[in-house]
Amino acid sequence: MSALVQYHVEDGVAFIGLANPPVNALSQPVRAALAAACEVAERDPAVRVLILYGEGGSFSAGTDIEEFGTPAALSTPDFPTLLRHLTQLDKPLIAALEGVALGGGLELALACGYRIAEPSAKLGLPEIQLGLIPGGGGTQRLPRLIGVDAALSMIISGQPLLAARARELGLIDRLADSADALLDNARAFAEELAAQKAPPQPQPPQPEPGAGLADDFFNATSSRTKSAGADKSHRVWRWRRYRPLASFPWSRVWSVSRRCSVRLWNPRSRRPYATCFSPSGKRIRCLL
Repeated sequence: MSALVQYHVEDGVAFIGLANPPVNALSQPVRAALAAACEVAERDPAVRVLILYGEGGSFSAGTDIEEFGTPAALSTPDFPTLLRHLTQLDKPLIAALEGVALGGGLELALACGYRIAEPSAKLGLPEIQLGLIPGGGGTQRLPRLIGVDAALSMIISGQPLLAARARELGLIDRLADSADALLDNARAFAEELAAQKAPPQPQPPQPEPGAGLADDFFNATSSRTKSAGADKSHRVWRWRRYRPLASFPWSRVWSVSRRCSVRLWNPRSRRPYATCFSPSGKRIRCLL
């Protein structure tokens, strides 16, 4: 097993820990190691439930921004493919959220069937602050899970939620007693799921929302971005190719969403770009 992903099994529960400090960015080596760990757990007949957590006090701050516009972003497994693999596991997968679950980190948690968070955890999709669109299914899964209004508020503002509010909205299933108790509480949750023979992926509250969700989502988006008057928001939400996804059956969403995301990350794309800077100061181009 890679040093980037820790793996051990205790009493039928596989613990899979992201170990890519400081914020467990989901680079290609991490994605590959995570996919491999999940395959090991899936093949092990002694494993009944998987728990995915982050080492070092954070779940994940998302994909590695320095891979944007490089071949690594599309290297196997690319991010949407990894998430689809997680949704197809035949055993329940719990995301245990500590510190931050932001951007791709939250989308990773959304791909898990179940979620538990410690009280100080922050969950959000801050991509809009870089002039980006969430590219790992967050724009599709979030409104189906917590409703259009709450999803739009998170996506357009880019502001994170604390765990208690996330629990109220239904974004997480359980609230842990504390950060120190997170894994113990997650283990107890796992034992409950195993005893109940819970499905690996429970249906979201609005699995087949129909055209009404698409209309609500995009009409509200247009209204809010205009009222905000933010030039960045106007540019980011010119993504009409995403509109049909809000009314597609859930079984079709992932494949079409992946094609949109791959086009966004493709370094050979000729779409308009803006210049952004990674935390290390590297210049990158972000698709508008």
